[in-house]
Amino acid sequence: MILVEIGSNGMIIKKLSGRIRIVTKKLACLNALILAAACSIQCFADETTDEAQRLIQSKQFDQAYALLQPLVDDRAGDPEFDYLIGIAALDAGHLTEAVFALERVLSVNPDHAAARAELARAHLNLGELEQAKFEFESVKRSDLPDSVARTIDDYLAAIASESNRNPTLYDVFLQTGFGYDDNVNGATDASQVAIPALGGLLVSLDGSGQNVDSAIWNISAGIGINTPVRQSETLRFFGGILFDERLALAESDFSTRSLGANSGFHLQRDKHQFRVAAQVQRFYVDGDPNRDLFGGTFQWQYNMTPTTQLTLFGQAAALRYPDQEVRDVDRYTGGIGVAHAFNVRGAPILFVSGYGGVEDENENRRPDLGRDLYGVRVGGQYSFTDRLVGYASFNYEDSEYNGPDPLFFTDRDDNLFDFTVGARFAFDRHWSIRPEIRYTENDSNLVINDYERVNFMVFVRNDF
Repeated sequence: MILVEIGSNGMIIKKLSGRIRIVTKKLACLNALILAAACSIQCFADETTDEAQRLIQSKQFDQAYALLQPLVDDRAGDPEFDYLIGIAALDAGHLTEAVFALERVLSVNPDHAAARAELARAHLNLGELEQAKFEFESVKRSDLPDSVARTIDDYLAAIASESNRNPTLYDVFLQTGFGYDDNVNGATDASQVAIPALGGLLVSLDGSGQNVDSAIWNISAGIGINTPVRQSETLRFFGGILFDERLALAESDFSTRSLGANSGFHLQRDKHQFRVAAQVQRFYVDGDPNRDLFGGTFQWQYNMTPTTQLTLFGQAAALRYPDQEVRDVDRYTGGIGVAHAFNVRGAPILFVSGYGGVEDENENRRPDLGRDLYGVRVGGQYSFTDRLVGYASFNYEDSEYNGPDPLFFTDRDDNLFDFTVGARFAFDRHWSIRPEIRYTENDSNLVINDYERVNFMVFVRNDF
C-alpha cells in the first residue's frame, strides 16, 4: 500500500486508479455475494451486522458503510464485522479503510479466501497492481467454483493488460495563497548588538537587520512527467519543473522566487522501490539571483508490511552564491525514516525520520561557514472525512559551525525548532484548499541569528 505520496506520484496514482476502476466495473460478476457463497461464510446473529449484510446484498453500500463505520473503534478485530465493513467501504469508495479492515480479517484468519479476494480488489482500485496480482493469485490456489476462478482470471488479465500498457502520465498543478508573516526576513528582534570584534561597540541594527512583518502572496506551479523506459513494467523515467513566487507585499526587499527542475528514474521490485534523481534550482531575493543548487538524491523504500514503510535517503548538493562566493558550500546529508498507517478510524499515518550531514565550506579561510547538522522529523495526518485531512509536523535541527565567527569570536551553535499544522479540504478531484500555520524558532548563541517567526497561509490549488 502507498503510505506516503511524494512529488508527482500522488497524481499518478489517482489517474491510474481511475482507469483501473473502469476495468473493475466491467468485471462486476466478482463480488461479495459470489465469494461469500463459494467460501461458505456464516450468517451473523447480530442485528447490526444482519442489517449491514442485507444492505450489501441489495448493493446499498453507502448505507451499509454509514451503519458500520461508527462502530469501528469498538468492534475492529471481529473478523465478521471487519469483513462486512471491508466490503461496504470498498464499494462505497473508502479504499484505504477497506484495506485496513480486510487486513484485520486475514490477520485472524489467513485462509479467508473471500476477504483476500476483496483485498485484491481494493488494491486494484488503488492502482496497486503488484499487490492486487499477488492476492488474486493467492485466492486462485483455494478450492473455488469454476465461475469464480474464471472471473479472477479476468481480473489477472486486466492487470496484465494495464501493466503492459504502462502509459505516460502527466502531473500539472497551479496554486496560489495569501497570508501573513510576522518575521519575513528571519531576523532578530534586538535593536542593538555588542560586537566583540569592534571592542564591544554597541551597534544599532537598521531595518533589514531587525525582524519586519508583511502580508504574503504566494504563486506556484509545476508540471511533471512519468513514463516507462522501453515499455518496462518496473522502471520509469520522471522529470518536472517547479516555479514558486513569494511576494512580501509590505517589504518587497524580502520577496523570494525559485525555479527548479529534477529528473531521474524510479524502479519497483516487489516490496522495494528505488529512486535516483538529479536536481537544479535557482533562488532569488528581491528579483536578484541569490543561490544556485546543483545536486542529486537517492531513496530506497521498503514495504515492511502493507501498513509500514521504511525509507533510506541521501543527498549531495553544491550550493553556490553568485555574489558571495565566500559562502559556497558542498552539502552531504543522509537519513532513515519509518511511516506507519494505523487500522483505526480516520486512517491516521505517523512518520518519524532522523538525518545528519555536513556542509563543507569551499573557502578554507572561512571555516565558520561550514557546519555539521543533525535533525529529527516527526509528523502525521488524520482523515476526518474522505475530503478533509488534517496534518502536523515537527522538525528539530542542531547546527554546529566549524569555526569562530569573525565578529563574535565564538563558534556559532543553532538549535532550530519548526512546527507546522494544517488541513486540506478537497472540493473535488481537481480543487482543494489548505490553511496552514507554521512556527519557527532558531535558538542561537549569536544574537543576530536568534529569532522567532510565525507564518499563516491559506492556499488554493488546482490539479489539472
